[in-house]
Amino acid sequence: MDFFLPDIPATAYSPFEWPEYNLSLAYPAFVHAKNIGTNPPGVRIGVWPIYIDEYRSDTEPAPQKGPVQLAQWHRLTRTDTPPGWWQLPHAQPELYIGIYNDLRPGYTNNWKKTAAYYSRQVKKRLLDQEYRIESLDFNIFAEAFAHSTVAREIPTLEIRKLQKRLELFPQSISMWGMRRISDNKIVAGFSAFDSAHNKASQYGCSFYLPEVYRDNLVVGLIDHWFEVSIHKQIRVLHFGLFAPKGQGTGRAKTISDFKSKFITHHIAYQPPLWRLTGGKLF
Repeated sequence: MDFFLPDIPATAYSPFEWPEYNLSLAYPAFVHAKNIGTNPPGVRIGVWPIYIDEYRSDTEPAPQKGPVQLAQWHRLTRTDTPPGWWQLPHAQPELYIGIYNDLRPGYTNNWKKTAAYYSRQVKKRLLDQEYRIESLDFNIFAEAFAHSTVAREIPTLEIRKLQKRLELFPQSISMWGMRRISDNKIVAGFSAFDSAHNKASQYGCSFYLPEVYRDNLVVGLIDHWFEVSIHKQIRVLHFGLFAPKGQGTGRAKTISDFKSKFITHHIAYQPPLWRLTGGKLF
């Protein structure tokens, strides 16, 4: 893709390949997700007797041993179909991500006007007057998260992912919170994890308490993430998966619409390829 920066690894644009991402964490427990392979890394999901190996990379995956019937390969930029793979008729892209590319000072000029306005208002009216930003440890972050609007819809998955990544890559994780000065209460939070090798960082999760929804505190925390990332010489910020344009409903669409205020590019992975792997049903 023509906007890829030449002075950083190509995998900066493929967060699913980062060790810090740990693809198996993206799935609920009942599918028994298990990380497989290294070049590229993949994940095995399923419930006996049906299993699928999934990959998200431009590198063609080699067959893996195990009771697997299908392999699914999401390519980032490749459009060829190597021997042994096939594509469903009329297949469409299934994976969409959003990024802020080539991070530099003045980044809010590339945000949507509403996001830039909210950022200015948080800095002008609220920071160091009603709230202050602090680094948080996991227990404080999780406790505040449990009382948030997000916890009502995804009560364990986001915190489980954060906790596991913290166990595996503690130096890569950042957790920040907005502490209300009047009562010393954490009322909003944001987490991210970095890939130093790729000069990139990934949006983890964010939350706010219902009582402060009018103050746009998550925008202030995202602004803080941008500022800290510049000091770390990070070049690409990832905002995770997006609902396809014109599609999506409910929470998925709400989150995609919100994150779209801060990105410079949407990236659509190529329609997936499939391959039979020879696993046995019984």
